[in-house]
Amino acid sequence: MNDIQAKELLLTSTSWDGSLLPEYGSGQPEVEVVKIVVPPSGQVSLHTHPVINAGVILSGELVFQSEDGRKEVHLLEGEAYADVVNQWHKGFNPGHRPTVILIFHAGLKGKPLAIKQS
Repeated sequence: MNDIQAKELLLTSTSWDGSLLPEYGSGQPEVEVVKIVVPPSGQVSLHTHPVINAGVILSGELVFQSEDGRKEVHLLEGEAYADVVNQWHKGFNPGHRPTVILIFHAGLKGKPLAIKQS
């Protein structure tokens, strides 16, 4: 017999730093799912998201920090998170193996999903 199992990984109205997620804008919704691999000691450069997004750490670990370094979250394999919106933040892999993240962006067609600081 093939028993299907479901486990909720995340249900939240706040991001990893505790701020409320914004209301959705109007327009044609667009969903993106992306897999990111961050090598050991790898850095995720300073960036912001103008849209709601969430991720799951499939393997490894990742630390997200606010731009000023005052807020931080350390995520481990199997943990899910809602990312901050319209706030500059960065990340890094403190581990000794690659970190694999599956990220879901819920945006609007034609609008950027992430913006890197120039």
